[in-house]
Amino acid sequence: MSDITTEKIIELLPFDPTFRDQLLKDLPDMDPDRRFQVGKIIWKAYYVLYEIKLQENIQNALFDEKGNPHIIDDEEYHKIEEDTEKQIVESGLQNATEHELEDVRSKLLALSDTK
Repeated sequence: MSDITTEKIIELLPFDPTFRDQLLKDLPDMDPDRRFQVGKIIWKAYYVLYEIKLQENIQNALFDEKGNPHIIDDEEYHKIEEDTEKQIVESGLQNATEHELEDVRSKLLALSDTK
């Protein structure tokens, strides 16, 4: 992954703006253990959503415009990976389901309750 950071992922996830702003505000001042746990949760959410988008893009690339099968070579696969990351950075992670977001939110709130 290129220059994606935990903070950037928090900005990309379609969290409630108040929740997102508070998390971004609190992150730099968290103790190292809590910050590590928050980072782990955020990155796990990112990778799950990235994999979903990557699989969607691979499925789209497996067939040409006429529906004929297409073989993806290593170079094309890496291009699909790069394009997927670019799509996520440009459009955010708006395709996250409410269930996925609620799971992330509840884990982050549980960490903040243990201050």
